[in-house]
Amino acid sequence: MNRLKYYIAALLCLGLVRVAQAGTPPSTAPARPVMTYPDYSTPRRAVETFIWAVKAHDSDKISACLYGRTKLEKSAADAFAQMTAAMGSMLATAKKQLGPPPGHARSPSVGAQLNALKAALMHSTVSIQGDHAVIGFARLKGKTTQGPLHLVKCGSKWKLDIQYMLHLRQTELTHKLISHRVADELTFAHVLRSVTADVNSGKIKTWQQFTVDFESRMLAVTARKEAKEEAARKASKPN
Repeated sequence: MNRLKYYIAALLCLGLVRVAQAGTPPSTAPARPVMTYPDYSTPRRAVETFIWAVKAHDSDKISACLYGRTKLEKSAADAFAQMTAAMGSMLATAKKQLGPPPGHARSPSVGAQLNALKAALMHSTVSIQGDHAVIGFARLKGKTTQGPLHLVKCGSKWKLDIQYMLHLRQTELTHKLISHRVADELTFAHVLRSVTADVNSGKIKTWQQFTVDFESRMLAVTARKEAKEEAARKASKPN
């Protein structure tokens, strides 16, 4: 159950988006020309491209914004991209077919949070050392702020460093644990796509049904995984 709560929270927050909607100081800079996406030419533009990719609910575009050093990190980036795109697509489809969700006025949407992150970029600081860049955000009194973003330059393209983004640098995250997390995220992405299909087909008709179906499916896959792990533990014990 704790694992399920972690993934739902990670999906809804997208792991990266922590900027408050209000409190960003108004810009006094001249209007910037309209960007053409994708654009990885600078650290800020690379983050804007990531925001554009998340809003497009496109896993390939999201994955193209991420940098992994190893095969495992690249798998983690791909799984994160698939899960993020699937969640965004599911929520967008549900809002289109079912109308505004109950209580939506009390909770800022993911789109609003992404817009706030984009606005905050204009007032961020960028520190570049070789092929590594850190984008820092000013702390606003009484407001939740975004932590620093780390990027790596690959050729001429800046990309978000998956090690920092998904906290893969933590010493307790072994190869096995990361592999399990990747498998979980791919499984959850499949569940999210199945819910989206049922909303599109009209099988899910209300937000109450949507919530029940979504939670029950997530609980079911978590229960199956835990049962499989328990069976493996018992089988590995000596008689």
